[in-house]
Amino acid sequence: MLEHALQYIALGWHILPLHPRDKRPATAHGVKDASTNAADIERWWSEVPFRNIGLACGVSGIVAVDIDPRNGGDQSWADLLDINQDGTLPATLEAETGSGGRHILFKHPGFPVKNRSIAKGVDIKADNGYIVVAPSVHPFGPSYRWLNWGTPIADAPEWLAAMWREPDLPRFAPPRIAVPDDAEERCMKYLEKMDPAVSLAGGHDATFRAACECIRFGLDDAATWRCMEWWNTNKCVPPWTTRELDHKIQDARKAVAKSGRVGIRVEPEPTGFERRVLATPNGAVELSAGVVAGEPYMRRFSDIKPQDIKWLWRDRIPQSKLTIVAGDPGLGKSFLTLDLAARVSTGAPWPDDTLPQEPGDVVLLSAEDNPEDTIWHRLNAAGANMERVYIVEGVVTEAKVSADGAPPVRPMDLAKDVYQLRLAIERCENCKLVIVDPISAYMGKADANSNTEVRGVLQPLVYTAADKGVAVVAVTHLRKGEGPALYRAVGSIGFVATCRVAWSVERDRDDPLGPVRVMKPIKSNVSPDTVGMKYALEGAGKDARVRWLDTAIALSSLVDAPEPNVYDQLAAWFDDFYPDHDWVPVAEFEQMAGPKGQGFAASTVRDMANSGGFKKARRHDRWWVGKRQANLRSIPEPSEEPDLSEVPDLDP
Repeated sequence: MLEHALQYIALGWHILPLHPRDKRPATAHGVKDASTNAADIERWWSEVPFRNIGLACGVSGIVAVDIDPRNGGDQSWADLLDINQDGTLPATLEAETGSGGRHILFKHPGFPVKNRSIAKGVDIKADNGYIVVAPSVHPFGPSYRWLNWGTPIADAPEWLAAMWREPDLPRFAPPRIAVPDDAEERCMKYLEKMDPAVSLAGGHDATFRAACECIRFGLDDAATWRCMEWWNTNKCVPPWTTRELDHKIQDARKAVAKSGRVGIRVEPEPTGFERRVLATPNGAVELSAGVVAGEPYMRRFSDIKPQDIKWLWRDRIPQSKLTIVAGDPGLGKSFLTLDLAARVSTGAPWPDDTLPQEPGDVVLLSAEDNPEDTIWHRLNAAGANMERVYIVEGVVTEAKVSADGAPPVRPMDLAKDVYQLRLAIERCENCKLVIVDPISAYMGKADANSNTEVRGVLQPLVYTAADKGVAVVAVTHLRKGEGPALYRAVGSIGFVATCRVAWSVERDRDDPLGPVRVMKPIKSNVSPDTVGMKYALEGAGKDARVRWLDTAIALSSLVDAPEPNVYDQLAAWFDDFYPDHDWVPVAEFEQMAGPKGQGFAASTVRDMANSGGFKKARRHDRWWVGKRQANLRSIPEPSEEPDLSEVPDLDP
């Protein structure tokens, strides 16, 4: 890899190291660390020789078209060419990706180009973006390769370059009249008379309006920030994070500049009282005259009518509440949730019942599987009514459609898009189930390890479930290691603490390599100590499905059962991730297996030789870690390291 990386920087390309067999940057600042310095390149690849190679596009004078056939990119690109170019392109450098896709390289046009999607499965990698280049190895095995190495990089055709250009926005200009000394004081009085920003009651719009008013008063950055900090502390329920507040101020600057409404307000305009609806666990409570939004809403328990818990699946998945399903990757959690979706959509009985249920609609958020080539087939195998299952693919960003007939969208972020999720639920005839798989993919910028931030994202989701009467099932992963599953859910304990019911999916300890899985209760605040259930994954590929078994598992036996040895888990991962290597450099292994890689604890990886029975040896001026059965003679000699063929010179 080192030889190739040096060849690339000789062309003036900015190169960054990636983890071996991975697309993730191996440095702290990612693409910002990309370099043309040979000393940097030699240091990075001497530390871990098998690192993949990343090409920072924008700073290298390149814009790359990234075509992903798994998401329909081949057809989308063909449609774009047919519409704009009669199916032809200028000859330019192209590569085949490890997943069978394509990278098509063009010269950078000179104006700012953002990384974005221009069609389904077709992305642009440019400023602050990067691509993986040959001879890097894809996580699933195949290598990246150039298709026509030596072909000069061409200018992009006009129609394609036009898709890269951002629409011109008027620059924000300060008001032409002088800003009075008391402008900040006037602005503060105006903000005091505005309605509060209450979560799930227009809080986002209220804060955005407040930021716009600060800009319209002609305040400079410092004064705007002081006013908005006061607003955030005194008028926001709950307050925004510093990052969120800054983002809203920047959005307000653009909006005010575009509208041209910049000037000094002499007197604050009256806003009047706005009716708001605040979602609570007991339903929607309308705040009318005499009630001030943002103040506590109180009820006497003597006025509350008691209700029984309503169930989607009795004693297992409650309606109007959040349920967590946690488990290690690859155990079939998605198969389980799609089986639930199929039963809801058809009204089929639950596995432990014989009575049919009323059919309902299902809203699915899935970040890991493709709707066309994976999810559809799994739902079909489970017998779902496709008319009643909906997938939310994102939030529409522009009122237009691309060549494939779909509008441009951005990923859904539950930290700010709960309103859009509520709309999706309302557009269904009778929504009974919402599935979020995995929940971590929809956390936005929230820190999954922060209890406060996790609860801040999940609590509006809990209120939405209560307000709309739907069951919300969120999927998450378990950390590697020992201890109760309750405390091993990936990220903060806030995930499991916020939900009312939590289940783990585990292998059957009587047959750990077989197809049987155990659905095990790890928390339930609203039901009796439910027994676990077993199911099997039968079939293969697109026809795989869940088959429930009659065997019920006593909760006591599950609680007392010992957790699998973490070093055995590490050994299994070692064999699976490095099937052709008995020895791996320690530095590489710690990166790939540790907390930022597969997720094993740093202490586990560090002590694997002493406590786990793994081999460790120093050869060729570096430390190596070996599998339990490894022989010292199998440590690669320098000449036996991967054969990197010489890359011919490229005429830039």
